[in-house]
Amino acid sequence: MLSSPLLHASPDAQTPPLLQHPAPSGQLLLQGEMVHYLLQRARRRSVGMRITDQGLVVTAPGGLPLAQVELILQRKAAWIVRKLREHHPSHPARQQNVLHWQHGMLLPYLGGALPLVLTEPAGARPRRSPAAHLALGTDLVLAVPLPPGTEPRQISHSVQRWFREQALEHFAQRIDHFSPLLGVRCQSLHLSSARTRWGSATARGVIRLHWGLLHFAPELIDYVVVHELCHLREMNHSARFWQLVESILPDYRLLRQQLKACRLPVWLAA
Repeated sequence: MLSSPLLHASPDAQTPPLLQHPAPSGQLLLQGEMVHYLLQRARRRSVGMRITDQGLVVTAPGGLPLAQVELILQRKAAWIVRKLREHHPSHPARQQNVLHWQHGMLLPYLGGALPLVLTEPAGARPRRSPAAHLALGTDLVLAVPLPPGTEPRQISHSVQRWFREQALEHFAQRIDHFSPLLGVRCQSLHLSSARTRWGSATARGVIRLHWGLLHFAPELIDYVVVHELCHLREMNHSARFWQLVESILPDYRLLRQQLKACRLPVWLAA
């Protein structure tokens, strides 16, 4: 595994640096900034580019010369540099989206905020792999059986196990609700950690949904669930596919736009 490349200093010390891919296959000077990117070759007609949590990923036709690929990147230089700056962990917008694991923090959950409470007294010996759970008192809170002062990574690990379990349960319930309406059957449901998509479906009836969707409002989760279930009938994005989506969710266009504006909170690696 290659170490992360050094970030080039920006001419303006106050300007956040660019996100640089940790395993680049190329680099290119764009708007005075050296950009490290990963180039992938594929059977396609055009050059595609996306900004992931790792950096710039470029997908190009197998026979297209590198010089032409980089010429296209130059044409998109302003967009690339802006997005790489916005995705760097030090960018103010990213800092606001980082989850700080501690007693009393608010965990984004189903479009709301769930208070996190550490429930073991200080000095108590924490159980191995403690399980978080919802507790209903005056208000609904997420109770984590760990003592105050527990390292953030351990809190994150405990909460993430609970969060994934809740995500799987919620997704299964919504699939069971919408499947009869569409006349389809999900053969297998799995959680996904994909960097570039919220969900996927196969012709064999296997559906994968990103566990982080549980951060978002229920109606946005329903949109992703319905979208993937519709693929069990139409494995494309044809007019018939969107008509099928609209038959279940008449306001799907609005939901799709709202989902595009959503960004997952940054979790501390567990």
